[in-house]
Amino acid sequence: MQDVLAEAWREYRHNFKTGLAFLLLLVFVLPFLYLHGFYFSSGSVFADYDFAKLGVAELVVSLLALLAFLFAYSVFLTLTVFAVRKRYSAVKVHYFLSEQIHKFAFKVFAYLVIVLAAAWLLGWVWLSLGLPMAWLSVLWLLVAVALMFVPQAIVIDEQDLPTSIERGIEFEAKHKKDLATVLATGFGLTMALVGVEFVVDYYFFVGRYAALVLSLLFVMPFFEVLKSILYLRKFELVRRAYHAHKPRHHKSR
Repeated sequence: MQDVLAEAWREYRHNFKTGLAFLLLLVFVLPFLYLHGFYFSSGSVFADYDFAKLGVAELVVSLLALLAFLFAYSVFLTLTVFAVRKRYSAVKVHYFLSEQIHKFAFKVFAYLVIVLAAAWLLGWVWLSLGLPMAWLSVLWLLVAVALMFVPQAIVIDEQDLPTSIERGIEFEAKHKKDLATVLATGFGLTMALVGVEFVVDYYFFVGRYAALVLSLLFVMPFFEVLKSILYLRKFELVRRAYHAHKPRHHKSR
């Protein structure tokens, strides 16, 4: 685990400019500061399931802001995964940048919109039925874990969305150790964000904003870099190439 985390850290530093693009998401986050039904905590933006209480105008603005955020996030996520991919496999960079990146980004965007719409619909129904929200949280945690590697499958395997979802779930079933590494890292990073929010709030009362900046600047890109490295290692040739060039790769740093 330490080995892959160290490799993810090196890749994050090497692709720092790509990861830095995640900070641009702050521009798309700003509208949520003034919209009802959204709040910040632990470096993330959360939405209320009960959007029916919003007026028509505010609902439209909320949906537009949400779609803009998801699209920008999809683009930056795609660029991050591809940045790792091109260092581990031989790809025609100019071809992908001009012809394929936007296709991957739209697929990731469509995937995120579908998942978000399903989450909102299920949450609204769940809330209407008066069921315990804790159960819904557990259910979505399991779904999120099952779909953890779908963005990587979309960009790396170059398949359609249903096949990418299948590949992502199949990867987790066959590589449980890698899944455990990602979950442990995600939990550790989340706890770190909670700690940052608490400490900064104690002294400066802006903890949620500090946690959000740290999440965009480091946690999100690093986490996706880690998942991309692990997903690429499922290929035997990539795994062999990594071990063969590892000493030279370290020296080049």
